[in-house]
Amino acid sequence: QVITGALTVTPGSVTDLMLTPQEERIAAGESLLYTVTARDAFGNSWDATADATFAIALEAGGTWSGRQYTGEIAGAWTVTATVSAAHATAALTVTHGPAASISLTPPSAAITAGERLTYTVIAADIHGNAWDVTADASYTINPGAGGAWDANGYTAEIAGAWTVTATYEGQTNTAALTVTPGDCVCEPDAYEPDDETSQAKSISIGNRQSRNFCDDAVDWITFTAQAGDVYTITTSSWGQRADTSLALFDTDGQTQLRANDDYAGAIEHSSRIVWEAQTNGVYYIRVANQAQLTGCDTEYEIWIEREAQQESPIQTIYLPLVAHNHSAVRSTNQAVAPDALSAAMAPMSVISHTCRDNHEIDDTWQQANPIESGVVQTRTFDSDPVNYAADKDFVYFNLSEGQIITVTVTPTDGLETMMMLHDGLGSALDVTGAKLRSCGRRRRAMGAIT
Repeated sequence: QVITGALTVTPGSVTDLMLTPQEERIAAGESLLYTVTARDAFGNSWDATADATFAIALEAGGTWSGRQYTGEIAGAWTVTATVSAAHATAALTVTHGPAASISLTPPSAAITAGERLTYTVIAADIHGNAWDVTADASYTINPGAGGAWDANGYTAEIAGAWTVTATYEGQTNTAALTVTPGDCVCEPDAYEPDDETSQAKSISIGNRQSRNFCDDAVDWITFTAQAGDVYTITTSSWGQRADTSLALFDTDGQTQLRANDDYAGAIEHSSRIVWEAQTNGVYYIRVANQAQLTGCDTEYEIWIEREAQQESPIQTIYLPLVAHNHSAVRSTNQAVAPDALSAAMAPMSVISHTCRDNHEIDDTWQQANPIESGVVQTRTFDSDPVNYAADKDFVYFNLSEGQIITVTVTPTDGLETMMMLHDGLGSALDVTGAKLRSCGRRRRAMGAIT
């Protein structure tokens, strides 16, 4: 007889473990489930996941919930499972999560126009993982800054304080950039030398000449006039440091006929003379830059228009519409295209006040403030002539016929001042004081009238 009975054979002691998945990649914040398979010495295998304990390096961070691991710190890590005395390992790579913020470096910088600056962008997820996204970010700067981007490098153009913006996966950050003027190359205009009457160059009626004060602060020009005709001589100071003063001389080149500084209605510090010729001849024009400033940003234009003598005693003097653009409209001897006329207007002659006195703004005769007899006024010249036109101060006073006055200016800090007298319409009279060599920032002068 055969007697049978049930026999249950259980696995022996664990001799080997297998941890799956053996190699995996997840992003920070994502989770992964592990399974542990155990074997004994006889080849029996079974699921030992429930009996296993799981571990990962403390530096990896993250959390365990049973056999589920949620990643945190990016890196290559080793996961360990333990059952009894047996161990098994698996490779786990944790990558960064979505970008939650970006940093832009340098956060602030100062460069000179023409120089190139490179930026670096670092992204970070909510777990603090950071990675370089410089090559994948996009970069912008204020439209008025000009310049050019090549990848993460910016070559500066326009001086000023600007904001650089970097963008990556919807995240943005900004950096401050200060651009200072570069070392300019100022080439004398084509009419040089014209520094004295013997070197004066001619200008034709209706022709517009582009000039500058690169190498000297005075230009002499001649033109031919006919008796009875009315001539309008106009300058346009479109360089930031240009402030033209215009004078007309007789055919001898010495007798001043008219003078003007900042004509009425000028939107920059330009000049205009309207004059009727009494005799035929070649007359002289002197154009000077105030404070004798020379160098870059001293460009100006000059042209003459003629209104021929008519039977009617009424004569019409007109001023043409002139487009000023520091970059787009440079050559005025050529026709200006409509698109150039619509280009953004560049700053023209600028007097920049950094530390105004109580009488500013008084840079033109139309802005003049009153001065009373016996009252001393303390004033300053605060426009930086290195970057801008020199400051000017205008005052006005009333005179009776036959009255004699004395105007005294007492400069300080070695400042040399120049005084000019204008009539009630702003035309300069042939009366001047000492010549002005330079205007330093915050130079002070005290003036009085008696």
